[in-house]
Amino acid sequence: MEILSLLNFQLSFAGQVSLIATFALILGSFASLISHRLATKQPMVFARSQCPKCKTALKIRNLIPLFSWICQRGKCSNCKNKISARYPLIELSFAISFLTVYLALGSQIDLKTILCCLIAGTLIVMCVVDLEHYFIPDSTQYFLAFLVIVLRIHEYGINGATMNISAAFSYLGFGLLLLMFFYFTVRLEAIGIDDIKFFFTAGLLLGTQSLLLFMLFNGLFGAIFGSIWQKVKRDSTFPFAPAICMSLFITMLFGSKINLTEIVGSLIF
Repeated sequence: MEILSLLNFQLSFAGQVSLIATFALILGSFASLISHRLATKQPMVFARSQCPKCKTALKIRNLIPLFSWICQRGKCSNCKNKISARYPLIELSFAISFLTVYLALGSQIDLKTILCCLIAGTLIVMCVVDLEHYFIPDSTQYFLAFLVIVLRIHEYGINGATMNISAAFSYLGFGLLLLMFFYFTVRLEAIGIDDIKFFFTAGLLLGTQSLLLFMLFNGLFGAIFGSIWQKVKRDSTFPFAPAICMSLFITMLFGSKINLTEIVGSLIF
């Protein structure tokens, strides 16, 4: 805690932003690797990074987050084949989400900010795997639940770990209702067992007071993303994790500042 206090005291706003952005890009680079290996069942840590085309082991200069891809013009330095844009996009999404957390939580580096950044990063990994492979790895679900419990304990003491259990089951029920809603209205198999488990963890984090707002965001993002996905991919199913992740991220940071009554009233009247 003393280190965090020192960072807030010694570093200017620009210095803190630079520190968070750098950390986010590094973590995003690691997450782009992890998200790929989680889906393909490759070794997580000990296998060296390599070009997916020519299998050449990458050197340190090839692994600088974002800048290596830009300097190499999106191509492998050895075989000159194109490198997927997924890597810089994931790294950039980490930087944007971490800085959003930092600004939303009062522009200070503390334990809550760090935990919320890690939650945001985990959500991004979930989105990537679901978009590319249509499932959410259990390991990311467990890690997200762990981060949520640690955050709740940090904010409310040891009782914070269990105080939202009833809310978690309410969110679970909401997930089942959402499954039926998408199936009977637009004939989309939008919700799977991985998504249902995800709702339980969302309830642990957000509590009953944010359920309606979370539901609204899920329905909105799910409908928009599902329609686009169906038109582009011509697929009757679509990955729902991005809608849940976006809903959870926004509600976690801004839920207390959003007046749902005013939003609904403006839509009706």
